[in-house]
Amino acid sequence: MKLVLAVLLILSAKVFAAPERDPLEWWGSQDASFSVYVMDCGDTTTLLDYYELYEVESNYEYNVVGETEGEIIENLLTRAKDYTLPRGLLYEYWKNHFNKEVKFVRNINFGPLNDEFDFTINEGCEVKTLLKALNPINPGKGVFVDLSLWEKLDVRSKAGAKFNYLINLDYIFIKKREGTVFTRYFNALLASDKLKYSSELKQKSDLFRKMGYSYIYYKNIIWNLKPFMERELFIVNDNNELLFGEIILIPFELRDFGFKDEIEVSNVKGLVIGSVSGESVDVRRDKAFLFRDVEIVSPCAGKYAIPRVDSTVRMEFVDGEFHFISLFSYHLLFRGERIRKIIAENGEIVIPYQGEVTSSSNVEKEITMCGE
Repeated sequence: MKLVLAVLLILSAKVFAAPERDPLEWWGSQDASFSVYVMDCGDTTTLLDYYELYEVESNYEYNVVGETEGEIIENLLTRAKDYTLPRGLLYEYWKNHFNKEVKFVRNINFGPLNDEFDFTINEGCEVKTLLKALNPINPGKGVFVDLSLWEKLDVRSKAGAKFNYLINLDYIFIKKREGTVFTRYFNALLASDKLKYSSELKQKSDLFRKMGYSYIYYKNIIWNLKPFMERELFIVNDNNELLFGEIILIPFELRDFGFKDEIEVSNVKGLVIGSVSGESVDVRRDKAFLFRDVEIVSPCAGKYAIPRVDSTVRMEFVDGEFHFISLFSYHLLFRGERIRKIIAENGEIVIPYQGEVTSSSNVEKEITMCGE
């Protein structure tokens, strides 16, 4: 059986809404900045991101359609959301930042190059700084562009430079990383003909680890990418099957987009389990595993309305989907009697006979029939 997760994240709405406040208003050092670079070869000037991947790494090709900057950026946004939905939504929300922040300047001196470059430059070519971006939380303009270089770029390099800016708003100002060598690669990858292959789980998780990202979005769940005491918490085999993962809280910059730490199971109609952040899924040892201190958050699970109480839920994977096995809690009543356990049977919730249950808790809630 393939151990591929098929988890549905339940969202507060079908359409993602932009957050009420921009997370860049709250986070990031005011002194942080980054630059976007070009390869200037006199007659031709190309965004460095594209030069590095398409000319230095010649097995990649640019593969985005669009005749205008706007069309290309919209297509890049679609690709980014397909590749990593949370970050794609952030990029889409921020896409107008560039136009609000930009100031085009001729004969500007950005000073010495301040980044990593690890390839041989052809004779007659030179890496130059196209723009410098300051944190938008600073007052005044935050993006300064060398107009003489900008005018030499073709439409795809101009669109790519703006997309580089969007990626680094997250990478530099929220994730507080340094240097743009990985974001240049990521930016060019999103525009390349190899994106489909690079969308495979192992390639994507390896890239995000190199970039220092703390989470990955997979099967509609936010998973922890940060190792703990040199132990990886997101393990994928060469067949792109997730073997171990830890679910985490929704990162602060995504909390107003409608993401929730909830899982819809497949074998009981309507059953949704909430409060799953911090829970681990380990399919290397046994097919069944436990979620502790979670709640049933759906109005109906099969024919029953199960109140929200602290519970331990036993789960398993069946054909790559989360299936509910049983729930144990000290806080449940059914028809006035204390119970401890409910189970799943033939796609329904079943409350088996449990004998006399005498222990009680400070909080007890009644299981009712849906619609009562």
